[in-house]
Amino acid sequence: MGGRDAGSRALTVLAKSIPWLMGGSADLAPSTKTRLDFEGAGDFQAGQYGGRNLHFGIREHGMRRC
Repeated sequence: MGGRDAGSRALTVLAKSIPWLMGGSADLAPSTKTRLDFEGAGDFQAGQYGGRNLHFGIREHGMRRC
């Protein structure tokens, strides 16, 4: 098993046991496997604060050249 797969499994087990634990990523959640996808995890967003996945935005915006 790869490191990202192992990390994803560990994060899921911990998040199911620790209700305040959230997963998060910029635009790389599918490749870093940090998205919590168990039932009820959902997305944390404006007006819906019960979600467990926090989106940081697109990381390339801070990397543009002037």
